[in-house]
Amino acid sequence: MDPVALQKQIKDNSEDLTKFLGDLKSWQEQIKQKEQALSKGGKDCETEIPPVRSKKNKLTKEVKVEEKVASSKSMSNSDFVDYDLEKATAQYNNERQGKPLQDSISEAERQKRLEEANYEKENGNTNVKNKKWKEAIECYSRAISRDDKNPIFFANRALCYLKIERYEEASKDCTAALELDPNYVKAYLRRGSSYISLNEPEHAITDLSMAVKLEPANKEARKCLAEAKMLKTKLEARDNSTIVAISKAHHERSKAPLKRINIEEIGKNVKPQVLEKEQEVTERPTSLKLSRSSNSVSSSRSTPRTPVTPLEKQYLTEIPEAPTNSVQFLLSWGQLRPEDHYKYLSKIPGGSLPKIFGDSLESGILSEVLKALSSAEEADIISEYLNGLSETNRFLTLSLFMSAEDRNVVTSLIQKALECKHITKEEAEDLRKKFAV
Repeated sequence: MDPVALQKQIKDNSEDLTKFLGDLKSWQEQIKQKEQALSKGGKDCETEIPPVRSKKNKLTKEVKVEEKVASSKSMSNSDFVDYDLEKATAQYNNERQGKPLQDSISEAERQKRLEEANYEKENGNTNVKNKKWKEAIECYSRAISRDDKNPIFFANRALCYLKIERYEEASKDCTAALELDPNYVKAYLRRGSSYISLNEPEHAITDLSMAVKLEPANKEARKCLAEAKMLKTKLEARDNSTIVAISKAHHERSKAPLKRINIEEIGKNVKPQVLEKEQEVTERPTSLKLSRSSNSVSSSRSTPRTPVTPLEKQYLTEIPEAPTNSVQFLLSWGQLRPEDHYKYLSKIPGGSLPKIFGDSLESGILSEVLKALSSAEEADIISEYLNGLSETNRFLTLSLFMSAEDRNVVTSLIQKALECKHITKEEAEDLRKKFAV
């Protein structure tokens, strides 16, 4: 490197360093002057700090009030001694700054939790459409953990519990929804359905009556209410048929002495007759008159009993004509062999099923009809019967409690009709929604 250029560079660096040190020294002197001015309490050195946003007016009013109080009342020496400046400052900061900031943070957190709850609810609705009930329950549970004040979350989870036959959980969720919204019709309807499944028709009637009162045009609520009343009637009839033991007080009992009766088994070694055919044993009440004569007793002991041969069930050999009501249908249906059920159905138009059954369609008959349709050779009768069954009065409730086997049968029937091009894809999808498969 050129020595002249090197000397010039060293000189320039030295000048720059000297200038920097001079600036630093002057800055230090300015700082010292400001510190001295602040320590003396000079008003010229005071800087006005801008107030916090949204607090300017309040602070101005507060200062004016304090100045007015200070001008009207002087403080004694004892007041100065007892006055805690740090405590007063902390209290002022908490009241004027801490509280609004805390409120803004809690409001932002609450808004975030609401957004997360709605997001989980949408995921749950998607799972419900895809019939993924357990996944939907998890989504609604997460939504409830973030927002437990929304009755829709509880009612939606109750629907999922109904689908997987967890009726007690469904009832509890509906109760929680009704505590938040006493006029929530769907909660009454779903809790009433769960009570029907739990064989509690009184509670079901109460809830479903409330649902009908809130929405008189709700057909589903009216159907479920009719089913609950029918269940109550059946349970009462069953309870009335129970034989109740008669208990008498000791002084009301008979005074006649008890007698010992010797019992001897007769015909013990006689083998019962085994029938290979399908037979039905009919039991008929027989009134036996016991004779006090010793001759009749001895004769009965000497005579062996003849085994009773069960009567074979009689089936109809000819297929009956189409019925006009549910009584005729059930009577003919029970007298036909299972393999003849489809022949009987082929004589009945599918569109007349709602008129024939009315409110008398039971889950057992529905299952047998679906099994009979599975042997159908013509696909057009399948779609006609599925549509007819779906239009009966009690079908909506019965579809909720269909077994897995029945759902598989319905799925295969719809697929068969679709492959034979007797129904379109839209009609097939509509049938799947009606049968919840």
